[in-house]
Order: sequence, then structure tokens, then C-alpha cells
Amino acid sequence: MIRNLKTGLLNFWKWRKVIFNDRPWDFAFFLKLVEKKLELMIKEWKDNDVYVDQDSDMHSMMKCRDALQRLIKDDYCFISDDWHEVEKFRKIDTDIFFYTLKSDLYKWWS
Repeated sequence: MIRNLKTGLLNFWKWRKVIFNDRPWDFAFFLKLVEKKLELMIKEWKDNDVYVDQDSDMHSMMKCRDALQRLIKDDYCFISDDWHEVEKFRKIDTDIFFYTLKSDLYKWWS
């Protein structure tokens, strides 16, 4: 009971900024929730040996997180002035993010 309370309070503290700044009208807020979860998992895996092949999976998780961060920033206009080019790079990051989640999600949490 006390252990669960401690864990819950620590979780609340870790998530406070994300929860406080969450809004229901933009996809970027959803992406920030996923980004926070990935960041916490990457930190946990860097600090602790979770299982044998975790380095490979952590690399995949970091690739997913990096694409996600670029989607949240949405500053593709620095890559090109051409709108079609911007959309192409946005689609690449979207594909990286969702493909990595689709292929590795169960591996990360099982």
C-alpha cells in the first residue's frame, strides 16, 4: 500500500508538466504524452539491465522518440521552402514513428 502510494506520487511528479499542459484540441499534446513515456522508458533501460537484448530495442525506441520529437517541433520549413518537400519529410517521420511502434510495441512492454 505505502509502496504503491510512493510510486503513484513519484509518477505524478514525473508527469506533472505534461499533464498540466495537456489540451484536448491538438494532436501534438497526444504526441507529447507518448514522448514522455518513451523518455521515461529509455532512462529506465539506460540505468538498469532489463533483459538481454535491450540495447537493440532501446536503439529502436530512441529512433521512434527522435522522429516523434521532430513531429512535435514541426519545424520542417528549415529543411526546405517547398511545401511538398516539407510534407515529404513530415511523412517520413510519421512513418518512422508509427512503423516502429507497430513493429516493436509489444516487445518493449512484454
